[in-house]
Amino acid sequence: PASAVGVVDTIGAGDSLLAGFIYALAHGIPLDAAMLFGQRLAAHTITSMQSVNPSISALSLLLEHSVRKDV
Repeated sequence: PASAVGVVDTIGAGDSLLAGFIYALAHGIPLDAAMLFGQRLAAHTITSMQSVNPSISALSLLLEHSVRKDV
């Protein structure tokens, strides 16, 4: 299931989901965990008024670490 977050703007959610998913796969994360990574990035994206949430670069490293623990 998707993360429960406070939705501010949904622009960029799909792009974030796919970008996170592809990024994770390219870094050797298994398929199910890669989708979770994409979901988490999308959830974070919709919490910002900007279509590219400015904290995603730093957040992506934290999310990748948490996804690896989930596997």
